[in-house]
Amino acid sequence: MSSRETATFSCETRRAYIATQAPLPHTFGDFWEMVWQERSNIIVVITKLVEHGRRKCDQYWPCSAGQSQTHGNFTVTLDLERPNAHFVHRFLTLKSSHCLMTERQVHQVHFTSWPDHGVPSNVFPLLSFLKYVSDIHSTGPIVVHCSAGVGRSGSFMLIDSMRRHLVVSDSLNIEAHLRHIRQQRAKLVQTVVTF
Repeated sequence: MSSRETATFSCETRRAYIATQAPLPHTFGDFWEMVWQERSNIIVVITKLVEHGRRKCDQYWPCSAGQSQTHGNFTVTLDLERPNAHFVHRFLTLKSSHCLMTERQVHQVHFTSWPDHGVPSNVFPLLSFLKYVSDIHSTGPIVVHCSAGVGRSGSFMLIDSMRRHLVVSDSLNIEAHLRHIRQQRAKLVQTVVTF
């Protein structure tokens, strides 16, 4: 699958995250197949669709509540969209044409206050976002993407996995933690600014 070539499992907890680039129109079906196959029910998006006049992410979900789209073997329905000052929580239903009687609920949590190659202007919305995502019960690895799947995605996974680590330990080596996740996906956390 073409979209799976850029998807990688990351971090210490077995299969805690899948980092991937933003799906392209010709890989939407592959993306939803990955979400289905890995039993992921949380998708974290850390990019706007367009930034500084450049497309960063194609919209692979329906525009309005009640609408559905079919991509490959999967139908995606937007059930509810709940906006927040810094992010949007979308409640989606995912159905496979191979399992007509089965549907899954997927949470897409879309953070919109993190500029490409930069950092959020205020850390508190990001911390609130991390807490919000962690309060959603995860049934599989969390799918995380920005545009390329390495910069902001890597920073999110690093921060979230360190937060999880601090729950069970009183010490933390950030540089070693970054090296560990980079062994699983090269170039995670692209710039010194985001580190």
